[in-house]
Amino acid sequence: AAEHLRAHLAAPTEGVAADDEELLALMTELSVRAARGNPTHETLRVEELQLERARIDRAMTAARAGDGGSVSDLARARAQVQAELDTAMDAAVRATG
Repeated sequence: AAEHLRAHLAAPTEGVAADDEELLALMTELSVRAARGNPTHETLRVEELQLERARIDRAMTAARAGDGGSVSDLARARAQVQAELDTAMDAAVRATG
């Protein structure tokens, strides 16, 4: 998702394969959020961490299906990202208000 967003920052939903419903939903959600106004640094950090958590979730799904990767290593990485996300969300709330 992050790679796609980097390549299609001006129009995130462009170039998404029709059968990739998860990526399309995520890019649509990001487009709607971006249209709401100028995000703060804290809000952008939250978005970045949400994308990272989604990437790890997809990797965990693939690992469970036997496509390689250690589920336990990915679970630890997800827990770390979730902790960072919780902190970032607190910072974003404080920054807005």
